[in-house]
Amino acid sequence: MNSVDLHVPLTDRTIPALLDAGARRWPDRTALLDGHRRVSYAELAGEADRRGSALRELGIGWQQAVLLMLDNHVDHVLTWLGANYHGRVQAQVNTAYRGGLLTHVINNSDADTMVIEDQYCERLALIEADVPALRRVIVRGGTGAALPPGRFEVLDFDAVLTDGPGGGAEEPVQVWHRSAIVYTSGTTGPSKGVVQPHGLGFSYVSVEHWGLATLDDVVLVTLPQFHIAGQWTGVLAPLQVGGAAALVERFTATGFWDDVRRFSATQTTMIAAMVNFVLAQPERPDDAETTLCKVVMAPIVNENETFKKRFGVEIAGGLGQTEAVLALAARYGEDLPFCSGRVRPDFEARVVDANDLDVPRGEIGELIVRPREPWSTMLEYQHNPEATALKWRNLWLHSGDLVRQDEEDRFFYVDRNVDAIRRRGENISSVEVEAEIMRHPEVKLAAVVGVNSPDGEQEVMACLQLEPAAKLDLAALHAALRERLPYFMVPRYIEIFQTLPLTPTERVQKGELRKAGIGPDCWDARAHGLEGRHSDR
Repeated sequence: MNSVDLHVPLTDRTIPALLDAGARRWPDRTALLDGHRRVSYAELAGEADRRGSALRELGIGWQQAVLLMLDNHVDHVLTWLGANYHGRVQAQVNTAYRGGLLTHVINNSDADTMVIEDQYCERLALIEADVPALRRVIVRGGTGAALPPGRFEVLDFDAVLTDGPGGGAEEPVQVWHRSAIVYTSGTTGPSKGVVQPHGLGFSYVSVEHWGLATLDDVVLVTLPQFHIAGQWTGVLAPLQVGGAAALVERFTATGFWDDVRRFSATQTTMIAAMVNFVLAQPERPDDAETTLCKVVMAPIVNENETFKKRFGVEIAGGLGQTEAVLALAARYGEDLPFCSGRVRPDFEARVVDANDLDVPRGEIGELIVRPREPWSTMLEYQHNPEATALKWRNLWLHSGDLVRQDEEDRFFYVDRNVDAIRRRGENISSVEVEAEIMRHPEVKLAAVVGVNSPDGEQEVMACLQLEPAAKLDLAALHAALRERLPYFMVPRYIEIFQTLPLTPTERVQKGELRKAGIGPDCWDARAHGLEGRHSDR
């Protein structure tokens, strides 16, 4: 086995340095694979160079963003790696986005070029008048026939991106240069674009401080590339050590172990709901007889011990966010059940009250962190200096996570201290869902909260106060929301209130609604056969 130096010098924490080093050290080893192709480390560096140079030849400038609305496959990885290889910025778009959310991301990114699957072009066509700066669309898997004729310069993915001249970027890519804009749920307004430097991803999956992957690992990537876990624990971690990333289109509980066996996967990353979905499958005598031996749980869930014993795996995990790294980490082999780990040596962490004063050990407070090395956290929120300053107030990055720390320096996650809802691994802005509901003329006031789900996370519940004499058809409202919102944001539960509880300043008391939970008269989309349709994705 080739030895792997676990320490990556700060100046080498860039995508060009990573890919060039891989091509030198492991040219013939497999770097990426999916159900259709396999790419070696030597081929990976060359393809990334060609794709990045193709973007440059199209006129996408140094440190300019390019929008990517692509599914999970090798082509997607090669495209974002190529953009980064040439100093361009990947602006990832959740493939469930549509309508106002899609419009916001496109406009906020400042990109004039979008790479998109043909199947999503119809959504772009519906908002073409609202995205004036977008002028070029590169279509994969079709002709873009759904796009309005003459509105965009429409180019074919294979013809344009796979055969650039190469030659590297026009200047060296540095650890502080922008690599990505990742859109994360807004809690007081639209989703925010987190601008990340090259160094952030490397810090997130630090092989030195977290030890996620080894030379012999095949990492199964079921999470999408627009999620940091899909990109970083799925792709970036194995590429640092000579391992392989095996991509599947999407996670399914029934097909999960088939995917493990198909790729002889040794490691994967799972969010809480995925863990519960797999555990819910009928037990088999050979549950532990697979190649899978390591699972990253983000976050670590209460069922981790059950999962370990049933499937014969080790668990690693931690607590982090798009704006920073997993400053709290539990490595493989550490006996840290039910907790989010301890603070990594390359970070500082505190648990504080609303005024940033430390709370006593064992008491609940907000987790705030800061790095001991530069370029390990976000640069800013795109076009949002006020939110950036608030995030970094008093020179500490405020996570918004409520935790407690015990006498053994272990951290335990408690809850979010904001109104974001987490469902199926997606952070949901209640504000954005409420805005769509309030478009309905019969709705006077809407409040959206998260309620406990048997799957280990949350379901979305909409609490409505109607206009006088209104007779709202809840099924029709649900159908309208499914047309305008990503599937994971559409409320499962809708309840009508005579009046919603308000504070003296006329704000809805969401804490009271969460406490009350699902009432006996609550409308349930699943009970009406209207929830969880894959065609809505």
